[in-house]
Amino acid sequence: MTENNVTRLDPMHTVVHYELLRAAHILMVKDQNQAYWEGVPYPKRPVGQVRFEVARQISTFAVPLLLLIAAAMTRHLFWVLAAIPVAWFVGFVLDRMLTRAISAKLQRDLRIDAGRYRGVMWLSKQMGMAPDEITLPLIYKMAADFRVVEAKRVADKARDDAARDARNANRRRIRAGAAGAAAAAGLTSAGAAHATGDTGYSGDDDDAFGHVDYPAAPEFRVNPATGWAMIPGGATDIMGNPMGFNPDM
Repeated sequence: MTENNVTRLDPMHTVVHYELLRAAHILMVKDQNQAYWEGVPYPKRPVGQVRFEVARQISTFAVPLLLLIAAAMTRHLFWVLAAIPVAWFVGFVLDRMLTRAISAKLQRDLRIDAGRYRGVMWLSKQMGMAPDEITLPLIYKMAADFRVVEAKRVADKARDDAARDARNANRRRIRAGAAGAAAAAGLTSAGAAHATGDTGYSGDDDDAFGHVDYPAAPEFRVNPATGWAMIPGGATDIMGNPMGFNPDM
């Protein structure tokens, strides 16, 4: 999306998107400098530029070079060799002084800017407005809208979280109740089995082992004449004597 086809918004009369309001809120949190907003309508990038910065940058090279040239003009090797470390030291000192001045100026500019440049440039692109149209009163109004929208957003989130927690608690109660019912059913089944004397012995075992028809034992007979036992199913005793016959008599 380019800046040319961005629909121009009117934050002074409407409540714009949450992210735009949040950007205005962030600017307010950083304590904007009202005098700076009024004195500099178009925000400037904080770069830490010091007075005569270009001239001072040139001097870090020019001054050491002039020292070397002056030493060379004496046509004495001693002064030329002595001028080299002196020129380096002078250039080093001038560069450090300039660097520290730029760093201090940058910190000062950042404190005065307080995020205004980046915030205003981003808002201008998102809302289709020129940077100088985004004034401090407009930022105040957007920040106030943010507080209202954020309060509602936090309340909605708290309500949703409470509803989710309630649903989770209800699910846990249902699972606990189901587990309790299953445990109770198991105990009831065990009690019933114990009451009926179920020890693992089945009545079918009686059918399998208690009612087998074994063959009847053979009838035991004795030959009265000899006293010897009779052969089962036969008419003679074990010595071959007929029933009632004794050869010794």
